[in-house]
Amino acid sequence: MTSSTKSKNGTWIIFQIVMIALAWEVVYMIPFIQYTLYDPMLNALQCSNTQLGFLLSIYGLGNVFGAPIGGWLADKFDYKKITLWSVILNGVISILFAFNMNYTFALITWVACSVTSLVMNYPSIVKLLRVVGKDMPGKIFGFNEAAVGVISTILGAILLYVCTRFVDAAAGMKWAMIVLGIISFISALLLWVAVKDVDVNSAIAVEKPEQEPQEKIGAKDFLVVLKAPETWLVAIGIFCAYSFSCTMSYFTPYVTDVLGGSVALGGALAIIRQHGLKLVGAPFGGILADKLKSPTKVLLIVYIGGIITILLFLRLPATASMAVFIALTFVVGIIAYMGKGVYYAVQNELNIPIKYAATTTGIGAILGFSPDVFLFVLIGHWIDTYGALGYTYTFLFQLGIMVVGVFSALFILRRKKKMQEKQEAC
Repeated sequence: MTSSTKSKNGTWIIFQIVMIALAWEVVYMIPFIQYTLYDPMLNALQCSNTQLGFLLSIYGLGNVFGAPIGGWLADKFDYKKITLWSVILNGVISILFAFNMNYTFALITWVACSVTSLVMNYPSIVKLLRVVGKDMPGKIFGFNEAAVGVISTILGAILLYVCTRFVDAAAGMKWAMIVLGIISFISALLLWVAVKDVDVNSAIAVEKPEQEPQEKIGAKDFLVVLKAPETWLVAIGIFCAYSFSCTMSYFTPYVTDVLGGSVALGGALAIIRQHGLKLVGAPFGGILADKLKSPTKVLLIVYIGGIITILLFLRLPATASMAVFIALTFVVGIIAYMGKGVYYAVQNELNIPIKYAATTTGIGAILGFSPDVFLFVLIGHWIDTYGALGYTYTFLFQLGIMVVGVFSALFILRRKKKMQEKQEAC
């Protein structure tokens, strides 16, 4: 392969990653719109804070009930078409919501979004990334996570700009949703251009038609994946890394509530952690995974690094320099995003067939993203009840989860070694 061909292929893969990231992120804009447009949404729907929070609770159930079904559908049917239709339907939902801006229709909208994003988009797009990045899974997932962060910031800024052009909150939200609908339709078109040559029947490009098509899975295969220990090893890895990123969000109020930092400092740290550090941690984790030829080894580094930083947070006195805590916050952010950048790639290391990729992802989401169901409520209870001591309980709880992560990573590596020895013996 010539250098110009490599360059062309590299450019095309980057284009694919960016378009897949756009298709991934755009379907999550409505469910999590309150992160960017909380007050405008509150005023537009004329609802209470509790009612607005209830919308996200409804949506969160999609991970438990919807993602496993979506995974099976993506493995059984054409996952490219499922992904494309999820983005198109997101555009339709956005337009319909724009012209029905009330709380009753919002309930319908959030349920519909749980279908388009969690049932249709999420498992299918993870499988699509596995196929596109079959030769370098760590880099692909890592850079995709970084691209999602950039696109999330850009889309949020666009919707915020549109919304704030209007004095009336309802009018602002209406046009923000119309713009989101237009972006969704454009995203679907760009995604089709990016992935139209990816063969859904095999993990190769269509320029090799002589390859046998991959067998579609049936209902019994769902049970096979459900019972497979590899599925739950993937789920544990996601759970440990994802819970760490969730807990990480409380490092900011810890700086302000316990250490006496200003609100402005806490806000600045949150922005840098959420957007800036993702651009560093996720790609670095992916590159390191491919360098070590093991995403699990990267997760092991993440777990051990997390344990060390949490212990430092617990041991450092409140009189320590604020610069030390800021530095630790940045280290924690990079470590957390390293984990988020590679936990899907563990499927490759466990030799999970690509035909089971989406089903594994969907079933794994039940445990992997369960922190959304209980962790924030639990931590909020500890902080409300025990004050500063609540943060200590939070960090100790996460410390225990990271220890579980260490044992799970070591188990995967031991399992991988045995599989390699068995293959060599044959």
